[in-house]
Amino acid sequence: MTALATKLVVTIVGALVLTAGLVMMVTPGPGLLGIAAGLAILATEWDWAARWLDAARRRLEKARVAALGDDPAKRGRRRWLAGGAGVAALAAGLAALLLAPDLLGG
Repeated sequence: MTALATKLVVTIVGALVLTAGLVMMVTPGPGLLGIAAGLAILATEWDWAARWLDAARRRLEKARVAALGDDPAKRGRRRWLAGGAGVAALAAGLAALLLAPDLLGG
């Protein structure tokens, strides 16, 4: 494969992965990882992408520290609180269905 064809393929694939990462920033998915992967692909051929990749790596490290930097006891309390809220919502939904079965037309 010629150098131009290689650069073209790398640019297209890198742009697609980078775009997917950007889309995942506003939809469910690992957006930062997609952006970093796209930039890593583009960085094999483009100097500007290598500079952007360095900035993305720094942001990923900050996000990792923020996610893991909380006190483990605090994270545990959050998990219990979220689980309790989920159980309460489920119980309320079941109670509503049992006490008012006509809600579903039954």
